[in-house]
Amino acid sequence: MINRIDGVVLAGGRGRRMGGEDKGLLDWRGQPMVAWVAQVMRPYVNSLWISANRNMESYAAYADAVVADALPNFSGPLSGLHAVAEQSQADWLLTAPCDMPLLRATVFARLLHAARHADGSLHSVVAQSEDQTQPALALLPRAACMQIPQHIRAGRRRWANFVLAQKPRLVVFPAEWAPQFENLNSPEDQQRLHARATD
Repeated sequence: MINRIDGVVLAGGRGRRMGGEDKGLLDWRGQPMVAWVAQVMRPYVNSLWISANRNMESYAAYADAVVADALPNFSGPLSGLHAVAEQSQADWLLTAPCDMPLLRATVFARLLHAARHADGSLHSVVAQSEDQTQPALALLPRAACMQIPQHIRAGRRRWANFVLAQKPRLVVFPAEWAPQFENLNSPEDQQRLHARATD
């Protein structure tokens, strides 16, 4: 069985802890952060989408398509995922946040390897770094993502709750991989990750 997989880089947040900056477009070692994530994801997907709610033209340079939330008022990353699911023709969606610039392609390779059954069909998976689940790094069925508005209307807006409701396999990564899963959420994170990357 051949399954089409599209990639979704999540860049639709308000960046409150970064003073309202559009995190995906912040410079990281000479490129916007989103560029690093898109580059390592692209070899594993049929089409690459970016979920964004501003600076759409800037994001368009790094994806096949850029999609804004259809639901109002920055309803969170689930709204962005749903917007992609409505337009994608894929069977599965592979997701990643825009603010993990240390990610390497081997993370996605390991996720997809763990997702495949012997017959080539796929199962939902989510990354786990040591004892911490990384729900933004997941492979999810697009059909389930089409049901997101019902979850949001019922008050179930949390990304992690939706991902875990798909009963994913946990793909556990070794402790030495942990730096790849660090998010850049604040100026302090930016300084810390720059220091780590140059060690």
